[in-house]
Amino acid sequence: MTTGPRTIHATFQADGGEGILSHGPKAHGRELARRSVTGLLAGGMLAGATAGLAAALLPAPAAAQQWPFWPGDREQRQKRDAEQRARREREQRARARARAWSVTVPRGGAALDILDALPWVRIGPAADVHVYEIGFHRCPPCQVFSRSGAGQLVDLGIEVRSLVFAPPLGTSDRGRPATANELAAVEAIYRSRSVADIEAFYADRTLTAFVRAREIDPPARGAPPPAAVEEVRASLRRIVPILDAATDESWGFPAFLWRSRPGEVKAGFGWGSGRVPTPLTQLGRAPSRG
Repeated sequence: MTTGPRTIHATFQADGGEGILSHGPKAHGRELARRSVTGLLAGGMLAGATAGLAAALLPAPAAAQQWPFWPGDREQRQKRDAEQRARREREQRARARARAWSVTVPRGGAALDILDALPWVRIGPAADVHVYEIGFHRCPPCQVFSRSGAGQLVDLGIEVRSLVFAPPLGTSDRGRPATANELAAVEAIYRSRSVADIEAFYADRTLTAFVRAREIDPPARGAPPPAAVEEVRASLRRIVPILDAATDESWGFPAFLWRSRPGEVKAGFGWGSGRVPTPLTQLGRAPSRG
């Protein structure tokens, strides 16, 4: 800050750029600075000034208050506090969902019997501890599980029994029905029961390369789905009400079913890109391989 015989100037940095405070010769020193700042505050001219200006021009006690009389600053703090509270709440809900990722399935034994008879693909060595995983081609979490999640479970000593299906499962489903390529690819997987086919199935966005490499003829437009595809759909329709009764919340894919070490049938839904859900981590401890 420099003073002259007629004016005093103080430069400050605001959101809109650098500005200058200017007053006439009747006020000097700290009194002049106080009047300058007070006048500008009254006129709303410091809406973007930084807290450093307060420390430079106001007495220390006032600067320590961090401009409590400045509405813009107070609103920003309130907004920041609200965002922090919302973030903490989201994190708490995410932790709660992780803890409650699995549900007990009262009629789960029947569901496991149905799944055992279907053309699932074994991923990893055969083991006494196994998990059924149900997914479909256009399901992003199913794709994530295929890329990394299945390997994580295998590393825990868990056998993954992967089953794919071609939507829809029922007339009430609002999702887009399977394409001709999807129908052909799913039927091919039922025949091959190949891990490589499962991986290629989820990695190929349109399944055009999948079908071409295996020299498959997709069904013609309007033709009924392959018999094996429809048989699996019919079986899964029998499992849907069992899962609906097991949880009050909506559920989605991939869907997992397994028998816990105490003997209860459990189900879990969805898959993120991070850590394995705790129920499956616990299931994989000290595995007994077959």
